[in-house]
Amino acid sequence: MLGRKKNFIAYPVALLLGLGFIALLILGRPQPQERNLAPAPAPIVQVMDVKESLQPLIISSQGVVSAATRVELVSEVSGRVLRVEDSFAPGGKFSSGQILIELDDADYRAAFSQAQANVAEAERLLAVEQGSAKQAQREWRDLKSEEANALFLRKPQVASAKANLQAAKAARDKAKTDLNRTKISLPFDGSVLRKEVDQGEYVVAGRSIGEVFALSSAEIRLPLSTSQYYRLGNAIGAEVRVSAKAAGIRHDWMGEIVRVESNVDPVSRMHHVVATVEDAFIENADKPSLALGQYIEAGIQTLEQQPVYEIPRNALRQPQSVWLLDNESVLYVVDVDVVLRDQARAFIQLKAGVGQQLNNLFFVGDKTLRVVTSDLALAVSGTKTIVEQASQKPHSPL
Repeated sequence: MLGRKKNFIAYPVALLLGLGFIALLILGRPQPQERNLAPAPAPIVQVMDVKESLQPLIISSQGVVSAATRVELVSEVSGRVLRVEDSFAPGGKFSSGQILIELDDADYRAAFSQAQANVAEAERLLAVEQGSAKQAQREWRDLKSEEANALFLRKPQVASAKANLQAAKAARDKAKTDLNRTKISLPFDGSVLRKEVDQGEYVVAGRSIGEVFALSSAEIRLPLSTSQYYRLGNAIGAEVRVSAKAAGIRHDWMGEIVRVESNVDPVSRMHHVVATVEDAFIENADKPSLALGQYIEAGIQTLEQQPVYEIPRNALRQPQSVWLLDNESVLYVVDVDVVLRDQARAFIQLKAGVGQQLNNLFFVGDKTLRVVTSDLALAVSGTKTIVEQASQKPHSPL
């Protein structure tokens, strides 16, 4: 009983001693010293001075090269193939007027000779009828009659002889045309896509014997979004720079818009314009030729100029804003209208009223902006900055 009474007294005493020790530790801990923290350093930025200007815009697109003139050759006469030009093979080149295929023309030469004989006979018969008609007129005049019978004056006979002569000449011309068609050529310099006939074969009129295209010009169908389409405005005659790479080297060809399609693609909802590039299939010392089906990039220069600021693409922030500095290098985050953009540049316009809201937004003179081109981890309007240097205006490729 005595032991239990001692434990009953010891437990509360130990608890009180522990609580007192903890209180001493809490009261005796060192108090933190107040310190004045230095302000965060101002971010260092690079800027570009950009002035609003009127300039044509470059609308980017892409497409596939096709031929402006592409012809399927069809034989207009029947006959056996006597000769096929060596250049008449896929990839072969030919000149304007060069005979590519010759058919056996023996039957057509005979038909032409017969047609010429028929013309000579028709001319003879007409001369006879005209002589007889003159004789009849003299005889009727000798009778001193005021009325003359048309049949007696041989007018129907003369008219019939004239019609026979015209028919004979038409038959002769057709025979000559058929004879000429035995030698197949084209009125332009071109290249062969398909060959479907060879020496010794017999071809019938209407049979396809190959396909060719003209080397004079290439045609490219360029898709445009609705925004690009209306930005382009009057497209006919607009200048187009076509670019493609060969062996890692970029080559450019100049062309122009010749057609604007009136319909919108039902699947992609894109508008389309068609550009032609002259002599694109002719290789020279400066650059290679384009090829059918080759993928190209295109820049279309608008005919009408618009007031825009041209800035580097990386100076455009998301969503559609830029960072601007005032005269005291204070940062502003400003929303803008992006008129057009490509891989290197963006063309922007200030939203209505921005200049009035920020009285000191313009840097030098009228409508000149200080655009921040360097990236910042965090951009907040009102941040003081340090300008490191000015960047150069992006180079316009067209």
